[in-house]
Formats: sequence, structure tokens, C-alpha cells
Amino acid sequence: MKKLLSYWLLLVTLGLALGSLHIWAVPQILAVAEELQEHLGALYIYLTLLHGIAYSLIWWVWKNAFGKTGFAFLALSLLKLMISVGVLYPYLQAGSLRAEAVVLHFMVPYFIFLLLELGATYRLLSHFTPARST
Repeated sequence: MKKLLSYWLLLVTLGLALGSLHIWAVPQILAVAEELQEHLGALYIYLTLLHGIAYSLIWWVWKNAFGKTGFAFLALSLLKLMISVGVLYPYLQAGSLRAEAVVLHFMVPYFIFLLLELGATYRLLSHFTPARST
């Protein structure tokens, strides 16, 4: 449980730090900053919750069915990608924002969070064995 709580703490800290930096940096760089900036806070909350819930499910599978943890990671990664495409679709259809900017500002943090989750899952699989209570 300690590993799960430390991952959530790291995830929330990273989400706050990256989100704050991203919200601060966007008006400095892009012309569509006003339109895009109002969506960035929700984007980081969504990504933090999505990856946190996914890792919690991976951790649960690791505790209960150790051999299936890798499969759970792959299945949840695919599910997260499908959910993310569903979340992005209305923004792309609205037409007020440039589609490239929305996709870029969504996918870069998505892959940063995915790499964090991948590293945590790898550490979980390679360094720890779940305590079996019989």
C-alpha cells in the first residue's frame, strides 16, 4: 500500500508542477493561448486521475494475480488511449482551436504520465514480490 500511496503522491506532484508550468508557458509561446489555456487545468486533472486509477488497478492486479500484471498494464494502456481519443474528439470537432495545438498539448503530457506509469510498473514487477497471506 505504501508503494501505491507514494505513486499517487508523485503523480499529483508531477501533475501540479507540469500543469502550472504548462499554463504559465503557453501564453508566452502560442497565439491561441487564451482559448487553449482555459482547457489546460482540466486536462491535467483528467490525466492525473486517469493514470492514477490505471496504476491503482495495476497495483491491485499485482497484489492478487502477480503473473497478469503486464497484461493488465497493456490492456489499461489501450483503454486509456481509447478514452483519451474520446475526450479529444469534441475539442477537434469544435473548430475554435487549432487541432494540432490541442493534440500536441494533450499528447505530450499524456506520454510523460505514461512513461511515469511504465517506470512504476517496471519497478513493481522487477523489484518487489507481493506479500502472500495464507
